[in-house]
Amino acid sequence: MSGVRVPRCPPINSTTYAPENFGKLGLPSPGQSNQAPDLLIAAKPGNVFASGVPDGKGEANGGTHAYLNSDSQMQAIFMARGSGIKPGARLGTISNLDVAPTIAALLELN
Repeated sequence: MSGVRVPRCPPINSTTYAPENFGKLGLPSPGQSNQAPDLLIAAKPGNVFASGVPDGKGEANGGTHAYLNSDSQMQAIFMARGSGIKPGARLGTISNLDVAPTIAALLELN
């Protein structure tokens, strides 16, 4: 792992994954993609990686990182406006997998 700074010890309340475990997470290894990390450190459920939250417990002010995409509590905000979008509509929880096909349909792309 040349050029990679590895922490002396992983953050509190985290799990460290080596490249040989990336496949189990549905991620490519560094040998499969030049965009894959050399090491992955993920917050355990109920914890965050954020400044101002040194023990990993509690809520962070602002964005946080280090969540696996399989974490059922990981959510984002999706907003859309324009032709084909009903003003004031609220969809509730949606899957990220539905965003691109929905936009393609609105743009009438095949």
